[in-house]
Amino acid sequence: MNILKKLVEKVSNFLKLTDPLLEMKLKVWDAVIKTVTATILIITAVVGVSQFLSQREQLIEQNRREQEQRVKDFNSTIYRSRLELYSEATDVFAKFAYAPNLVEAEKAELRFWELFDGKLSIVEDQLVKDQMVLCGNFLERWETCKKAPPPDLFQDMAYDLTQACRESLAGVFPGMLNPLTSGKATHPPHITPQMIDNVCK
Repeated sequence: MNILKKLVEKVSNFLKLTDPLLEMKLKVWDAVIKTVTATILIITAVVGVSQFLSQREQLIEQNRREQEQRVKDFNSTIYRSRLELYSEATDVFAKFAYAPNLVEAEKAELRFWELFDGKLSIVEDQLVKDQMVLCGNFLERWETCKKAPPPDLFQDMAYDLTQACRESLAGVFPGMLNPLTSGKATHPPHITPQMIDNVCK
């Protein structure tokens, strides 16, 4: 734009001698050039800001989608880990509940405590933790008499544990995303803490 202005000035100096209206025409052209220049600058600025805001929105949306995917991946990992460990914990406790003799009962009890004190506590939620603690309290009471086969109440407790695990799994992917949302037990747990005195009767 500066080159154009200088060119116009040189031409105007040259033509001033021949055209008395030239100075007025040059002022008009100068105003037009300034207006066009300002307009171009404003349009450039508006386009630049618009592109910046658009890119910013795209980046925010991309980050949101990536965060959602990370949460889904994490939930999927937790779900698989819970499913594996809950399956083992419920299986071990059921084996204890149905143990035909003391050797089998003690073997299952040992594995239960390994899960209780080990990796199950990484992924369990509060519901399963509470049920595992209740099972643990009843097992500790059983340790004082070691009745074999274990009393029938342990079979009901094994079922209560499976239902707690089922509800925990259903909560990882709530709603229609999880096939475990239907079919859960509609009754309260069979075994309550007050029933612990029945273990060694």
